[in-house]
Amino acid sequence: MAIEARDLVRGVTNKEIPGVEEQVETMEFIKATTITIMNEKGAQQLGRPVGIYVTIDSPPLKINDPYVKNEIITVMEKNLHLLFGERLKPEDTVLLVGLGNWRATADSLGPKFIEYSPITRHYHAYAPEALVQGMRPTCGISPGVLGITGLETFEVVKGIVDSVKPSLMVVVDALAAQNVDRIGTSIQMSNTGIQPGAGVGNARHALTEADLGIPVIAIGVPTIVSAGIIAD
Repeated sequence: MAIEARDLVRGVTNKEIPGVEEQVETMEFIKATTITIMNEKGAQQLGRPVGIYVTIDSPPLKINDPYVKNEIITVMEKNLHLLFGERLKPEDTVLLVGLGNWRATADSLGPKFIEYSPITRHYHAYAPEALVQGMRPTCGISPGVLGITGLETFEVVKGIVDSVKPSLMVVVDALAAQNVDRIGTSIQMSNTGIQPGAGVGNARHALTEADLGIPVIAIGVPTIVSAGIIAD
């Protein structure tokens, strides 16, 4: 996570990081930290691409409180606009991608995201009368993992992007954290894409705007930490 990389670097230098800006917003149940890596110097310091990273921390998220969820939804909606700006028109198609292994609980966040997402692209084509006003075309895919499908995630996603030609892609994946307290209580959003498997040392081809030709918003929730961190 970008915020953990920031904490690690700042802990060593005990000063602000060149090329990196930070803003913090505190609400009743959450704290939202926006880290903007402005140039290559900042990118080298944090080991992350240039872009915007928003981390939402909410320890009460574990108790399944509807008030907490509503506050998180409000903050996520606000920051989605920050991440992709005004580039999306109401008729533009959004591709939803849920990364991960549906056979492993800790890695199944992405497939669950697709399971619960409203998919509407086919309604626009075949049953527009069934749509609620304001619903944009969305399509979704959970490409699985190489060990199950024999296909690289990038191969699957690139084929869909080339065929469907969405205007934006939203990718959801489970993350690895450096702190047990972040499990299930933090959400990271960024506009820099994502590299499947990077958190567990099995990095695959990245899903980025540079490679796919469309903006990529990545959303992740920490679901795992290393055994060494738990032992400490």
